[in-house]
Amino acid sequence: MQDLLQIISLESSGLSVVELSALSSIILVGSIIRGYAGFGFSAIVVAGASLFLPTREVVPLVLFLEVVASLQMAAQVRRHVSWKIVLSILAGSVLFVPIGQYVLLWVAVEPMRVIAAVLLLISVTLIAAGKSLPFRNEPRGWFLIGTLSGFMNGLLAMGGIWIMIFLLGSGIKVVTLRASLVALFFITDCYAILAGSGQGLVTSPILVRFVWVLPALFLGVWIGSRKFEGSKPDVYKKVVLVILATLAVLLLLKAIYTTVL
Repeated sequence: MQDLLQIISLESSGLSVVELSALSSIILVGSIIRGYAGFGFSAIVVAGASLFLPTREVVPLVLFLEVVASLQMAAQVRRHVSWKIVLSILAGSVLFVPIGQYVLLWVAVEPMRVIAAVLLLISVTLIAAGKSLPFRNEPRGWFLIGTLSGFMNGLLAMGGIWIMIFLLGSGIKVVTLRASLVALFFITDCYAILAGSGQGLVTSPILVRFVWVLPALFLGVWIGSRKFEGSKPDVYKKVVLVILATLAVLLLLKAIYTTVL
């Protein structure tokens, strides 16, 4: 027992009390949004935690937490999952997650973050204005979404927002969309963890941090899921657009902050 406590001690995590508190707070906010919207956790935590931790250390942690969040939400969403959507997107995503992780090891992250944020803002503006994005609401279109999502998931652990962007205006029922995203993220994040382990992205301090922040994750997902149960489809869509726009702004601010400092 004493050996176990030593293994998961704060010192083993490589974080100070202040850093751990900040990380837990960011995870709490992100998990509330994840519980409600079914996505957004990765982008929020990566954007926030990367202010004081290297992105290469944040991304693997986020992947582990995403898997747990999906398991926590499984009972609520399992009856509403569209496996046709999930499997079509998954086919494209599996091919491109390793490519994104490989690029992460060799390129500067901030320029990629800026590009992603600008594209996200443009997409949100188009959807809010009632425009439809060039996307076929069928397996072939879902497959193409999966390729983009997989690449962005491996690179920045934020593949989910691109799936939401394209599916939000597709006419798919909100409850089906959210449930399918949860199922999809569980599969893709498990795969990304396996791929990342082979490339040395998963380390002991990251696993210790994972244990420390689990309470914040559980609490946030529970709060968000309760909020979703009483929400209407129109309200949900408006909230999702606000979340997407906020994520884009966070990404830009993070890039500016990193560049200036």
